[in-house]
Amino acid sequence: MSALVTAFKIPIWLGFVIEGDMPTVHREGRFRFVIYLNDHDPAHVHVFCDGREIVINLGEARVAIRDIDPGVKRPDVCEAFRIAVERRETLLQAWRTIDAQRS
Repeated sequence: MSALVTAFKIPIWLGFVIEGDMPTVHREGRFRFVIYLNDHDPAHVHVFCDGREIVINLGEARVAIRDIDPGVKRPDVCEAFRIAVERRETLLQAWRTIDAQRS
């Protein structure tokens, strides 16, 4: 991870803010979209909201919810899904950028 630099004490890697081993690739409202540095196919994002997680597959043909932590409110799932659909191309590009560094 030689491309990791620190700016204002916030770790930045390939233009993404790093929290642990999870680059934050998008923030919107209460939702934080991350991709683990050592994650696996298929392309997907982990969405955190109020301390809970929703995993959304970005898919080649369509976006689909893969996993939801217990206690996640239905409106939050719907909103995370809406954002993922709306930002799909940007999220897929982030996945490809991070995935290229894994190889």
